[in-house]
Amino acid sequence: MYFVVTSIILYIFDRFSKYLIIKSFYLGKSIPVIKSVLFFTYIQNKGAAFGLFPQMSVIITAVSFLVIILFVAFLFKIIKLPVKFQIPLGLILGGTAGNLTDRLKIGSVVDFIDLKVWPVFNIADSALTIAFIWLIVLLILEDRRQTTDDRQQK
Repeated sequence: MYFVVTSIILYIFDRFSKYLIIKSFYLGKSIPVIKSVLFFTYIQNKGAAFGLFPQMSVIITAVSFLVIILFVAFLFKIIKLPVKFQIPLGLILGGTAGNLTDRLKIGSVVDFIDLKVWPVFNIADSALTIAFIWLIVLLILEDRRQTTDDRQQK
């Protein structure tokens, strides 16, 4: 159930943050939040997270649909996984759904978190990045644990 709850909470938080930006900013407007460190800058991004691959919008949209379909198809298997896997998978579903909603509604993704030293991004992008790092770390730790168990059995 953590998978479903995480997905829904992230999706709502992402959509609400983008709604506030769209209603409060004009395209290109930027305001400092933390002087010289963090700005809110409203841009629209046709590419993937952090502005990558802007010319591949159709493929990114198709992959997003595929990811969502796969998560739904495997829902009952995912909710049986340990919580440590359900939460990052929920972040992936919620983030993918949040950015896909933008693509379908306006043809691009609303980005607004601006560190000035990195491409502008949004909450969904952050969640996706955190989730992938989380899963990679879990898989590395699981592999190490399995290797250690195998050695001890010999």
